[in-house]
Amino acid sequence: MGALLATSSAYLPVPPSSAPEIPDYPQFERVPVPDGSNATCAWIGTIQPFGDDAAGRAFLRCVEAKLPFDVVEGTIIAHPPANIQHWSDSWLIGMGMRFRLLVLEFNGSKHPRAYALQPEVSRSSHPLHPHLRTDLVVTVGRRELPALCVYSGAAFSYSPEWPRIVQFLDQTAAYIGRHIIWLRTRVEIPARFGGTFYVPSPGEPIFDHLPRFKTDPIASVRARGYATWSGYWPGPVAPSGASEHLRTIRPSRECWCCSGKKYGECHRPIDREIARLALTS
Repeated sequence: MGALLATSSAYLPVPPSSAPEIPDYPQFERVPVPDGSNATCAWIGTIQPFGDDAAGRAFLRCVEAKLPFDVVEGTIIAHPPANIQHWSDSWLIGMGMRFRLLVLEFNGSKHPRAYALQPEVSRSSHPLHPHLRTDLVVTVGRRELPALCVYSGAAFSYSPEWPRIVQFLDQTAAYIGRHIIWLRTRVEIPARFGGTFYVPSPGEPIFDHLPRFKTDPIASVRARGYATWSGYWPGPVAPSGASEHLRTIRPSRECWCCSGKKYGECHRPIDREIARLALTS
């Protein structure tokens, strides 16, 4: 994907004179809008939530304790209380990952969307990823990528006092931070019940798929039967599913789909019908 983006004229930045940079995120540059996305503006840039392992552990502690943290140009600054231990500390190694993102903006109330280009975050790369919007796919090169489920529209609303795109990128940095923690704490789940879970040692390479051929380099690292990996996603997660949406989202609040519309004017009638059918089936 990186080579594709580097050589494709479709994703070369537009000259700066035609696109002012995003406040607080100078590393993002405007690019042509992907075909079929219906977006009005597209940006590509990098976000690195953690400068080192200690920063990742500090963020995890703040999230678990529901404490505030700051985001500066996509880097998370967290100051948790001292002497708080967490069971995952020894696994949080190599936390300074950098992600290249495609971000789309839309007219009206519809929220922006983010897509992880490199490293890719998708059902193909991570089959058991818990927070992807597979209903919001964009085609980049030859790949179809789902949007990152950065937040639930029921749990977050924008402040009119600051640019929406900046608030969205701050939320995206927090999402990427949680994603890295999920990556580092994954265990191997057997394809069939009755198998043995495999818990890697801290920092051990993890491969989501079997090598296609025995001669592949990763085959010599550890050849195991087909399995998938899933880890720990820190912090509270917005309820999902029709019944939970009806129970937790007031009609006057934003819809969970991030359209920016009120729930009662968007997906609530659909959720009511889905819940009704579930009860009668």
